[in-house]
Amino acid sequence: MKIRTVVTTLVVGGVVAALSVLGAGVAERASAADCVIPSPDISTTLTDTTSGTNASVSANDVFRWDTALSNLDGLPDGCSATASIDPSVFYGLQPITLYLNADGTGSTTAHGDSVAAMAVDPTTGTLTFTLTGYAATHTGVSAHGYVTAFVNESIQRGVTQPIDATVNGVVTPSGRSPGPSARRTAPRCPRRPGSGGTRTRTAPAG
Repeated sequence: MKIRTVVTTLVVGGVVAALSVLGAGVAERASAADCVIPSPDISTTLTDTTSGTNASVSANDVFRWDTALSNLDGLPDGCSATASIDPSVFYGLQPITLYLNADGTGSTTAHGDSVAAMAVDPTTGTLTFTLTGYAATHTGVSAHGYVTAFVNESIQRGVTQPIDATVNGVVTPSGRSPGPSARRTAPRCPRRPGSGGTRTRTAPAG
């Protein structure tokens, strides 16, 4: 399969936020009940870090799954969004919750500048992003987080297969063109999820 970067809309992880207090307009937005982060404010991408973006995908290739949340100013504590990938195609997600902080770091416990929690559910292949109260009282708030997953041996030789991402329940297809064969390699140990884009490593070839 050849990989193209998938872009949808979803609010995620690592955060850059100004420290100024929001005005009345923000307080108005923060009062909304049953808040869901709007899909247009969410961007999610899948990138094959083993074979590269222009190479054929093989079984057990490592994919980096990035999600970025933007335009969060004024959204209340508890506002949430979800992004999912097909667990019948991907494996190796780790069950963990990371807090995405305003300084771009991630932590396993909430900090004073934590913007959102990113909870990973390996069974359903879902990332759930839940805002803290930070965005309700600050401006210029955004967040970014990533996890890694492996593609399994369900990919078919010589057949174009979609690798879909689902944002807030809506499927966003992303065409993928597989290579002529799917090599069999031993699964690699998944890496720890991250909160920002500073740590990039290429997995060893299988």
